[in-house]
Amino acid sequence: MASGIAQSSDAYSFKETDSYILLPEIEQQGKTMFTQKSITAEVNKAFMKICLTAGEFEPAPNKTTLFEWAVEACFSELYTFCRNTVFKRCRDLPLSEDIAQESILCLLKAQDPIEQLKPWLFRVSINNMLIFPTRKCLKNGVLF
Repeated sequence: MASGIAQSSDAYSFKETDSYILLPEIEQQGKTMFTQKSITAEVNKAFMKICLTAGEFEPAPNKTTLFEWAVEACFSELYTFCRNTVFKRCRDLPLSEDIAQESILCLLKAQDPIEQLKPWLFRVSINNMLIFPTRKCLKNGVLF
C-alpha cells in the first residue's frame, strides 16, 4: 500500500476503490504529523476531493506523494478561508494575507482539541485582525 502513496505525481490514476484503500494510510500519516484530529479530518477530505476530481486537473509536478498533495490542498483551502474572512472586513489584501498566515500558525500551535475547525479559524482570524495592528506597533517600538 505504501507504494500507492509514494508513486510519482505523473503516474496518478485513480479508481474509486483506490481512494478507500489509501484513505487509512493517509489518515495514519495525518495522525502522526498533526496533533489536532480536526486537521487530520480536513486532510482526509482534501484527499477524497483529489481522488474524486483526479481526472479534472493535473497534480503539481513537485509533489511526490498523495499525502503531501492532500496536505497542501487542505492548508491552501484553510489559508484562503482565513484570508477571505479578514479581507471582507478590512479590505487590505496584504494585511489579510499576513493575518491568515498568523491564523494558520495558531492552528498548528494549538494545544487544546479543536472540535469545529472552520468556526475556530474564523474566530482566531478575527481576533488576530483586531490585535495585529497593536502587535505590529509594539514590534516597531511605537507606543500608544
